[in-house]
Amino acid sequence: MPPPPGMPVALVTGAGRGIGAGVALALSQEGYAVALTARSREQLEETAAACPGPTLVLPADMTSPGAVEELLDSIEEQWAGPEVVVANAGAGVSASVEKTTDEQWQQMLDLSTSPRRSGCCAAPSRR
Repeated sequence: MPPPPGMPVALVTGAGRGIGAGVALALSQEGYAVALTARSREQLEETAAACPGPTLVLPADMTSPGAVEELLDSIEEQWAGPEVVVANAGAGVSASVEKTTDEQWQQMLDLSTSPRRSGCCAAPSRR
């Protein structure tokens, strides 16, 4: 269901738990329609159930090429482009430094610092 006309739209990555879920709930309580994304549909459904306003549950892996564009396409098709993007997705490796591969380090860095992967440079409404 689309949000009422004039209701601002926000996208929260990493919205399945922790800080991301808390931010999504706060935005919903403040009058935003919130698009929720994380890898776990089950966790996103829990976050959506806690939000008093409209939500979209959009499972995605932000480390996948094209994930940001696909998310924005989906939000724009169902609602409107987000005015706010909260880039909260993160990943970590449970290994000692000497056992962490260069690929694992790069994936963590890309997700945390790449504007493309985080969605920061893609909204509001793709500028």
